[in-house]
Amino acid sequence: MIPVWLRGGASKEDVAEALGTSVGSLEAVCSNRSISLSRKAYNDTGAPAPDLNAALRKQLQGDAWAKLCVVARSRRMSGGRLVVLMLEYIVNDDLFEAVLDDNGTADQDKSLEEQL
Repeated sequence: MIPVWLRGGASKEDVAEALGTSVGSLEAVCSNRSISLSRKAYNDTGAPAPDLNAALRKQLQGDAWAKLCVVARSRRMSGGRLVVLMLEYIVNDDLFEAVLDDNGTADQDKSLEEQL
């Protein structure tokens, strides 16, 4: 699970927090098991891994990032870690329809495209 979190942009501090341990303990266990804690090690392109928090801050509109950070801080995690956690729940519990409830507008858009 650690490589998945790191690929998702979590820092080693985020991973340690999620596992309920210290960064030092996480580093020791990962070293013994030959697990890299470098986010760069898990970037498929070979380029440096982007800063997830900075990317989210740039992409989220309005005060969405600020609201997300308030919730994240109340749960003692970073905004990026909260986003990764929410996405894992959406994917694992197949909650796409519930989250993307568009009141049928996607079908209307498709119908309009077909008419053009």
